[in-house]
This record gives sequence, C-alpha cells and structure tokens, in this order.
Amino acid sequence: MPGMYSSASLSEKMFPVTTNDLKNAAAEITAAVSLYNPVYEYRGREISDMISDFLQDYMPYVDDSVSDEQLEEWCSMLFRNARLLDSSLLKDNPYIKCIKVSSVQNSAFTLAMQSYRAGEILLYDMPLIMDGIPVPRLGCFAEDTSFPAVYENNLPWMSIVPSEIYSMQKDIETVSGRLLVLGLGLAYFPFMAAMKENVESVTVIECSSEITGFYEKIISVQFPEEIRNKIHVIQQDAYEYLSSMKEEYDYCYCDLWFGETDGHSHYRRLKKYETQYPKIRFLYWIEAYIK
Repeated sequence: MPGMYSSASLSEKMFPVTTNDLKNAAAEITAAVSLYNPVYEYRGREISDMISDFLQDYMPYVDDSVSDEQLEEWCSMLFRNARLLDSSLLKDNPYIKCIKVSSVQNSAFTLAMQSYRAGEILLYDMPLIMDGIPVPRLGCFAEDTSFPAVYENNLPWMSIVPSEIYSMQKDIETVSGRLLVLGLGLAYFPFMAAMKENVESVTVIECSSEITGFYEKIISVQFPEEIRNKIHVIQQDAYEYLSSMKEEYDYCYCDLWFGETDGHSHYRRLKKYETQYPKIRFLYWIEAYIK
C-alpha cells in the first residue's frame, strides 16, 4: 500500500527498537474487531501518523537486535492493516441493543455505558504474527461509539468491544445443538449462540456467585424471553463439573481466562477432557494464541 507511511519519519518516533519492545507494545494494546477497507486518512491526518503517535510511548529504546528489514516489514504490516471502523459494528449488535440501562450497580459490579471517541485508536482484531513478533491491527471509529462495560469495585472488569465480538464470531457461527459454555462473563457468547435457531440449549458453568448474581439481576432481565429461556446458568467450578458431567452436549466453548498470559495453563488442562468426552467438540477462546 504505497504512500501509507514513511520509514524516515517513523524512525524519528519509533525506531530502532528491540524485539521485546515490539512484543510489549502489542501486549499493551488489547481489544479486537472486524475488518473493513483500509483507510489512509481520517479528518485530515494520515492513519499512519495517528498510529505512530499512539505507539511511540511503547517503543522508546534504541537497540540493534531487530534488523532494518524486520522493522520495515513490521511497520508495513501495521499500516497495511489499519482500518476505519463502522460504528454499526457496535450500534447494531443484537446483544448491545438489549442493554438499555445507562448505569446499574449490584454488589461489587457496576454496569455502565462507555464510549470510544471518534478517531480513538484501538486494536480491532487479534494481532498478526511476523517472525514471532505480534503486529497489532489498529483502527478507529469515525464517530463516537458507545458500548456496555462492567466495573468491579470501580476497576474495569469486562466490556463488549470489538475484541470481544470478533474473537468469538467464528465459534458462534460454528456451534449448534446442545451447547456447554465454561465461564459466564457478561454472557455475550451464550446470548449470541442462543439467538441461533439450530442451538437447542445453552448451559453455562460459572464458579463466582457474584458474577451469576449480577447476570441474573442485571443482565438476563434485559434479554428477550426466548433467549433467556434457552440459557441455564449453573454456579459450580468448571473443572468439577467436567469431572463428573452426566449431561450430553454437542459443543463445549471454553472461556475461563482473561487473555494469552493465563490462557495456556487452562488450555492444556481442558484439552485432556477431549479424550474423556470424544462426542463433544471443544472450542477455545483465542485458541491460536494460547496453545
């Protein structure tokens, strides 16, 4: 994509850096979304300039361990995948459209509506990988765009943002029949799965009484009745449930981790149950990144 960046101008802000600098930069930017057409400019500024400004705080150090060719390719991939996002991604999402309340508190959790500002840079999809180095896929919305977020004791806990939506989309499209979900969160995956006509039932296992209570009192009451009736939440440790499971399922969707850092140990532990339950197809949130 010629013209999207100048390696000379970028080097003044971003380079040279170490491989670890690039990995740490990508790790600091966490979120995800669907792909739209590449964008060169937003409100008179090149997206490349906006992204380099966004990243410069994460890449301040000089080092010779990354070759000029790697830096050039990394930068090229970064800007080649920059996207201007359509606000309908969030505004027209069926789950988000159900969440009408502006602010509700229950126990330690508070549900509130937050917003991306127009032009605010975010990671719109899971990163690409170049020579073992994550390449964040960055973009922005063209207008202020709201989304539901939950805070635990005034600290951010979970939100329905592009990262949540697109990292789950493929598995939502895959599931059918009787579905088991490990981990409730804000019930985005159970809700979207329950919307499908070919999904018969959704059983969710969640160990936290505070999370199940928040779901029952604040979240599920806003769901359409036909969706709510499809979803059955059981408060129990997921591993205890799997160890003595009597019910039959067609799919098991596993989402017990916050991200790549804590996901690998859960992934290895859960994979063992595939042998115990060969008729169930196991799916794992962000599997490619936690293997």
